[in-house]
Amino acid sequence: METTPKRPLSVLISQIVLVLYALLFLVALGVAILAFNVGTTEASFVAIALALVFLCGLVALFLVAFWGLMKRKKWARWMTIGLFVLMLLSSLANQVLKGIPGSGSSGYVTGYLFGSLLFMALFALLIWRLALGQPATNYFADSEPEAEPEA
Repeated sequence: METTPKRPLSVLISQIVLVLYALLFLVALGVAILAFNVGTTEASFVAIALALVFLCGLVALFLVAFWGLMKRKKWARWMTIGLFVLMLLSSLANQVLKGIPGSGSSGYVTGYLFGSLLFMALFALLIWRLALGQPATNYFADSEPEAEPEA
């Protein structure tokens, strides 16, 4: 009898990140719903309705990826990698476009840059381990042997 491999650390951390982002977007969804009740003009009504639809889609996307990882689906692995790459690229673009917040001391700037680079490097490592790591590959490998063709 063949046993399934244990969930690797990269998959577990990915599931935690997916749930945290889903919760973050749920909070944003709650704020948008509150704004929806307050909005008075027609333009703000349409903008808030579009934001509600967008946020519902994001929450669903993150939760579907979480569920797929839990069920060991290969498509969920690549969906999660795609989401994480988009998150990393948007974080990088945010750093480049917004720059360093405030006009603090050189220690503040150094710490901010070091923390940002460390976070992005660790997130890139998580993506790398989820995409190409042997434990993750074994975890998502088919546990059922292929049926032999009948003679």
